[in-house]
Amino acid sequence: MEGKEGAYTFLALRHFGITPNKLFDMNRSERAFIFASCDVLKELEGGE
Repeated sequence: MEGKEGAYTFLALRHFGITPNKLFDMNRSERAFIFASCDVLKELEGGE
């Protein structure tokens, strides 16, 4: 299951054009928004 969550995170980061270096440079609230977006993608995929 962990691999699937990692895939959603990767896809969301790629969708937003975020590289690991950009993620590292973000502040806490920006990172929280990105990871919340990942959770939304997981919910949408699993909601069917």
